[in-house]
Amino acid sequence: MFSLTRGDVAVGFVLFTFRSCVATIEEYTPLFMAQLGYSTLYIGIVPLFGFVTQLIGIPLAGYLSDIRVRKIMLLLCIVISIPTILLFLVPNAPDAPCELLPQRNSSFGNNTTKPAAIANLLDKNSDTGFTFFLIIFFLRGIYELFKKLSVSLITVATMTHIKDDKAKLGYYGCWGELGAGISLFVVGVLAGHIFHSVCGEKVPSYYVAFLYAAAVQCLTPLALPWMKYEYLEKRVVNNAEVKRVLYNPHYILILFICAHAGLCSAFQLRWEFWYMEQLGGSPFVMAVGGLLRRPIVAVWFVLSPAVIGKLGELNVIAISLFIFAAAFAALAFAENAWLVIVYDNFQAASFVLTYTSFVIHFSKAGSKASSAFFQAVSLMVHGTGKEIGTLIMGFLFDKIGTKLTLCFCSIVTMIWLAVFTTYILTAKDLDGYMQVPTEEDENDDDKD
Repeated sequence: MFSLTRGDVAVGFVLFTFRSCVATIEEYTPLFMAQLGYSTLYIGIVPLFGFVTQLIGIPLAGYLSDIRVRKIMLLLCIVISIPTILLFLVPNAPDAPCELLPQRNSSFGNNTTKPAAIANLLDKNSDTGFTFFLIIFFLRGIYELFKKLSVSLITVATMTHIKDDKAKLGYYGCWGELGAGISLFVVGVLAGHIFHSVCGEKVPSYYVAFLYAAAVQCLTPLALPWMKYEYLEKRVVNNAEVKRVLYNPHYILILFICAHAGLCSAFQLRWEFWYMEQLGGSPFVMAVGGLLRRPIVAVWFVLSPAVIGKLGELNVIAISLFIFAAAFAALAFAENAWLVIVYDNFQAASFVLTYTSFVIHFSKAGSKASSAFFQAVSLMVHGTGKEIGTLIMGFLFDKIGTKLTLCFCSIVTMIWLAVFTTYILTAKDLDGYMQVPTEEDENDDDKD
């Protein structure tokens, strides 16, 4: 019989509120910056400092979080992120000449004209524009550091709570995606109904995303007292075990695939709403897209443990890479913002399946003592891939256009699929990587 405990409610609530905040920031920031007049190149550069802070901070934080301070560190990360989010509102669009650009209507395909926010802001008002860019750049880096650390700690707490019942992982992931879907819809509707003046024209107020995200993040600490972590009395991180795993060619390949999966998710989480707007989509289209996509993602989180248990995480990763490649090819030729929603749902399934597969696979990589460290490394690599993907896509959107960029992403994904599939079919020792380490294995590592 199913029973609901305080721990169940706490984990579900934290995921609901935290994912609400993260999804809102990630998906509406490019629209906010585009409205300030920044090109896709500058939008793509913004997360780069986040990449640097992750490389430096996440491994160290993952180590420190194993020394009986996980809950305190999670609280600090959440508290620090709230004013960081609000500081994104500091840049205000200065007065500058405007340009009118044609834009397709998402429903009928006819051309309409709308203000191009503050076109060429960096050229026409370089000092102000560059100052605002630096503010956003550094704020995003700080936010990404504490966000990634929070994700790592919340993931470890979730895995601790569910213990060996991996089926519950999808249940809690479901709550996170439902929160994200509701938030994306609410912010989209608010932005579409609250207007402000840019270039003498009324435009959607995408800045409400930061106000909403900060408000939701304030609720997250309420459930932390009921979050539980396991602490081991013996040596926490075994250096020999860490080297054995990270220098293993199998895990090196998995980490490369993890990075590419992060790159693929960059479009869905960073560029999709921007792409919808380029196709003539209104904030309402984005709101509907977020509301439809996230419950589907939630369903996949529930189904993913069963799918992975049936097929194996490595086979699921290969299938997901194929879906990513096909979705990119379809998106390249989309002519309507509503079609993006359809194709996006396939990418959403791939995102969930790969993410869950990496979590499960790295939970088998070593002992419980090193679990937080390995989870931090895998999340860092996935996040690094997303940041690099955001930069590459922004650069290519600016230089060669959206269609060629999406085709390029599809081709690269197919290449990785070919490499990974060849490895799966030819490797002879895969079964050893699919098993959870026993206490005897952990004792052997300690002797080393």
